[in-house]
Amino acid sequence: MELPNVYGMGTVNSYLVKGSVNTLIDCGEDTDESWSRLNIQLQEAGLSIDQIGRLIITHAHVDHIGMAQRVAEASNCEIWMSDKVYPWATQLPLLWNQRVEIMKRSMSLFLSPDIGNGLLDMFHSMSQQVMKQWGIIDKSRIKVFDHDGSSVMIGDVMWEVIYAPGHSNTQSCFYNKSTQQLFSADMLLKITPTPVMEVASIDPWIREKSIITMLDSYEKFKNMSISMVYPGHYEEFDDPIVKIDHQVNRIYQRKEECYDLIKSGISDLVLIFQKMYKGRWHFPAFNMTLAYIDLLEAENKIKLVHNDKGPIHIVPVES
Repeated sequence: MELPNVYGMGTVNSYLVKGSVNTLIDCGEDTDESWSRLNIQLQEAGLSIDQIGRLIITHAHVDHIGMAQRVAEASNCEIWMSDKVYPWATQLPLLWNQRVEIMKRSMSLFLSPDIGNGLLDMFHSMSQQVMKQWGIIDKSRIKVFDHDGSSVMIGDVMWEVIYAPGHSNTQSCFYNKSTQQLFSADMLLKITPTPVMEVASIDPWIREKSIITMLDSYEKFKNMSISMVYPGHYEEFDDPIVKIDHQVNRIYQRKEECYDLIKSGISDLVLIFQKMYKGRWHFPAFNMTLAYIDLLEAENKIKLVHNDKGPIHIVPVES
């Protein structure tokens, strides 16, 4: 079921699996438009909202969890989520403020004040909108499963829980080994998912190098037998290996393009970003540029030179 999405993806998918316990996977943002679309599509499937018994959340992004409390109040359903998602469901202001702080720090390191402040103003506006579309969840409705290696009932079948960080370090996917079906959340899409800026799992004061874990997650899914993928956005597909190979190759190609710009003498992240994305100022593109820098630094091809009077300079490591 496609629900409205205001963050550049067009729509977000919520999946209905019928059974003795009718189950939703993800639920969209908490807006009246999304609520209306969910109820219309449930009716088209022959159900009403009060017949939903379980809601399962894949990861803690507003377009997947935002409307959970509203669904639970209308249906009296249980809300199932991993131990990685649980803090976001119950301590949202704290966790969101930590994410905002990490994004501010990252931008202040790489951007001059005139550009950085403009982006921060854009982000502040988006942040206020997110908080209006993401409800805190009543703890009494929550059931927690382990983020990796456990199982969860979807409809009347047990599905394996597979941890898939990269787009989000709270993200788990669900795999049916007998049918080789996968609910892939935002890990496997028809386009490359964005490795967003967020707090590192091991330390709330540093930024997660999300592109590294995303590539590891790609490798994990390449080694699985998957016949059909039900993604968090766009339509389902049956060629995951083809899409993974294409997207990974594209990541490494763009990383090398980034490296060529640095070797040519461009040391400012903003200039690299503008060269690679033709001046399009939006956060997914900025996140991708930062991801290429993270990859190059991990490969010891570049170094970051800190400057007290301005943004970090990015320079090639001498061979």
